[in-house]
Amino acid sequence: MPKKTKSENVPEVDVENAKFGKKLAHTDKKVRDKGLKIVLSWLKKNGDNMDPIDMMKLWKSLWYAYWMSDKPLIQRELAINLALTINSLPDHQVPLWIAAFWETQQSSWESIDRHRIDKYLMLARLFLAETLKFIRERDWNSELIKDINEMYTDVSPLVPGVGKGVGLSIQFASMWITEFKAQYEIKECSKKIFMQLLEPFFQMVVKGTVPTLTDAICNKLFQEVPENISLNVQMKLMELSGDKKLHHEKRTLFTDTVLIMRGEKKEAIHPCLGKRSRDQVDQSWERTKKKGKVEKEKPFTVVPNKGKNTTEIH
Repeated sequence: MPKKTKSENVPEVDVENAKFGKKLAHTDKKVRDKGLKIVLSWLKKNGDNMDPIDMMKLWKSLWYAYWMSDKPLIQRELAINLALTINSLPDHQVPLWIAAFWETQQSSWESIDRHRIDKYLMLARLFLAETLKFIRERDWNSELIKDINEMYTDVSPLVPGVGKGVGLSIQFASMWITEFKAQYEIKECSKKIFMQLLEPFFQMVVKGTVPTLTDAICNKLFQEVPENISLNVQMKLMELSGDKKLHHEKRTLFTDTVLIMRGEKKEAIHPCLGKRSRDQVDQSWERTKKKGKVEKEKPFTVVPNKGKNTTEIH
């Protein structure tokens, strides 16, 4: 994880001797609950001075606490509480805390058995939902988004060279747009901010080496963006599809994605027909510009939903 510079006058925190590790991994739920309360209290007092290594140690303990939860209602309650830990830290520490969570999840992903995978997916979804809520409540702050994006692409789960735990990256890409829309319905963000939020995904489809992950981003995320921002995403994909340095199969995937987003195609065109696919997009794009649809694109319109003030699974 990225290093955090500490001032010589800042007191060190000691995760090792904080006396909650054993409680969090205990078989008795009451003991684990007590351990979690200690963690939350400890975070509020020491969160400002934690470094990335401290955060990784703490998340490892929390991860095992979740491993020990064995009933649906208990799992859901703990998943929500773990997601809400974001709010126990000062804002400037949150990007590092988010990075520590995803790195812990991804490094352990392949060790999760089929009986526990659903509950860890629930935890990932709730944590993502709370992260986007955190960003939305700070007025979609561009600097905050930049810091979190850097954590995603430098640490986890959208590192272009990802290998171990790539399944989590695929799940992250697949669930992201649903959780974004839930926050977007509460408070709008500009198109510029939306495109900034997508930057890690664009970086991944260009630099990533796992086809299934690239496909998931194009099919589960880009194709599902709100209609009134769709043209911006299409323009970006068209720009990328014109980069001759990229493999022809990626370029074809990008152009196919644009055709599907425009409702002019239902299935992907075989890579050997890449030129035909791109020609279709170019012709369709020219027709759009002549009709003036690009200039007349409507801004985000948000319908307030007062019932979504808390984190939910969608």
